[in-house]
Amino acid sequence: MFERVKEDTKKKLESACEQYIWLTIDGLGDFVWRMNHDIADGRIPSTPSLEENILKMHETIIFATTQIKRFGPEVLDKDNKPTKEYWDWYDTWKKYVEGLSDKDFHKLGDLAAGETSAELDYMRPDPKDVERFDLIDLDD
Repeated sequence: MFERVKEDTKKKLESACEQYIWLTIDGLGDFVWRMNHDIADGRIPSTPSLEENILKMHETIIFATTQIKRFGPEVLDKDNKPTKEYWDWYDTWKKYVEGLSDKDFHKLGDLAAGETSAELDYMRPDPKDVERFDLIDLDD
């Protein structure tokens, strides 16, 4: 599994912070959804190259999702399908990121793409403010 994911991408995701993993999953997921939607509606033609690229992105999403276990419980079932815990984690981050200003969103992306930064500890959902935030124990 994950033959389509480049080795350097795997290495980056294996050591990436939680913020980078969420941003990767969300960004690629949006793109894959849009491309599949536009192909299905005939707005863009399907080609073998395009289909392969969509498969690569989808496989990268699944690989990124396997890395969430470093921050909490396993979030994929035996068939690599997202569990309720995954969707709780994803939705918590989505709500948090959508509440950021443009400036803070870009700051989060820049920090997450770089080396681990103490500032990243503060750029995450506050468990007191998010009812569903029970997946990750920030005290460990």
